[in-house]
Amino acid sequence: MRRPTKCTFRAFVVWTLGAFAFLPSAQAQNVNAAPIRVESNDVRVPVIVLDRARLNEIHRMNPHTFVDQVNAAGSDLIEGVFVRGLSATDFEVFEDGIQQKIERVTFQISPAWGQKSGRPNAAFGFGTVAVEMPAWPRYLVAYMLPPSPEGSCHNISVKADRPGVLVYSQHLYCNRTDWFDDPLGGTKLGHEMQAELDTGKAGKVKLSLSAFPHLATGPVSTVDVILAFPAAWRWLSDCNKPPPIGYLGVAYGTTSGTVAARFSGLLAGDLNNALGQTNPILLPTESNSCLIGLPSTPFEAQIRLAPGDYELKLLLRNGENFGRAEIPVSVRKTDPEHLAISQIVLGKESQKISASEDDAHGKYEPLVSNGFEIIPTANPRFEKGGPFYFYLEVYDPAQSGISAQNSEVQLRILDPKTRRVVKSLNPLSVANYAKPGDPIIPIGGGIDITALSTGSYVLEAQANDSAGNSTSWRTANFAIEK
Repeated sequence: MRRPTKCTFRAFVVWTLGAFAFLPSAQAQNVNAAPIRVESNDVRVPVIVLDRARLNEIHRMNPHTFVDQVNAAGSDLIEGVFVRGLSATDFEVFEDGIQQKIERVTFQISPAWGQKSGRPNAAFGFGTVAVEMPAWPRYLVAYMLPPSPEGSCHNISVKADRPGVLVYSQHLYCNRTDWFDDPLGGTKLGHEMQAELDTGKAGKVKLSLSAFPHLATGPVSTVDVILAFPAAWRWLSDCNKPPPIGYLGVAYGTTSGTVAARFSGLLAGDLNNALGQTNPILLPTESNSCLIGLPSTPFEAQIRLAPGDYELKLLLRNGENFGRAEIPVSVRKTDPEHLAISQIVLGKESQKISASEDDAHGKYEPLVSNGFEIIPTANPRFEKGGPFYFYLEVYDPAQSGISAQNSEVQLRILDPKTRRVVKSLNPLSVANYAKPGDPIIPIGGGIDITALSTGSYVLEAQANDSAGNSTSWRTANFAIEK
């Protein structure tokens, strides 16, 4: 299976008394629907089916009553909107107006692709109220890929043979090998964003960008792209026409200038692929104006690059405004005979997770160590006494055959001006993090920064073994604020 780009983000909707979110019409079939996947021999369309009567009931509710009922123990107010129990005989799918034979329909209940822990917030005039939205039950409707020219685009329509339901899905896919990674490529918005990316101008939206190349033993390495951006809240006079909030990233070879990797997508707008985030269609609607935005929470994408030097450029388009950032990225080939250590990733959150699953979006590689995922940040400014996490990888050639019991990682925090060590941690045994037979060991965890005063610091990490081999020190700059 071709590895997709992984995009991880949170999208939020905030509404105030007398100002609520999207009221869908019967034709609004692409609101918050996941992107269509095109594999080697079939097309897979994620579909949500909602009960129209239950949805209308929510739209007519008083917002205070809605919040109380959603947060009540055992509430099924939201869950009851989803229609379950459908099979292949209950669906019809059309491509360019021609009905297709459905090969299979599978039912899935899982969090959104990339959805993190935490609750979306709804801000009322008297304060902040948390509304927890459930995982999204959805169907994956698959049919055989019809023959078509490379690069051609096709319109999809999905119907459910069940009275009183609304069917939500995306309407478009293009027969391109990079469609899933780069759905904006070739579109009008994609061309506009590429032109803005090429200008070299920073734009009005301030971005923080970083990248983390994973260690790899093969011909390519996975590179995490981490982006932070401001909330940029805005009022909309018409909630049925939200402006697109899209991203475009391109990695160029430093020497050749050729495109080595490209990814794009929408965080909000008509082609929103954020299935499972706070969905405006499941909120009360008393007026058609609303306040929407994207808080400064992590956005993460993964690309794959061969060893070499690159210039990574990324653009975020927020309505008429845009932000642009670029950083150098170096991917180095791991020497199979020598101890190696990766760069350091910093994070402000972590969460316990199960083994990575191959969901409707394909496999991806979260930053996981001993069952905990570190959520990376591109803005390394931490609150004094707040959570502080790190993640790195060690390549230990001994791990290919025997236990890596003699290797360890040393961590220390320094004052960048005086180079004085202000905090030294006990060495971490690589054996406590290793998996038998895998020479690449993910090491992550939290560090107590309570005793550190406000200011700038450097976290350093070095791997060494009992044979006297040591790696160079890896560094990550960060700051502590009040």
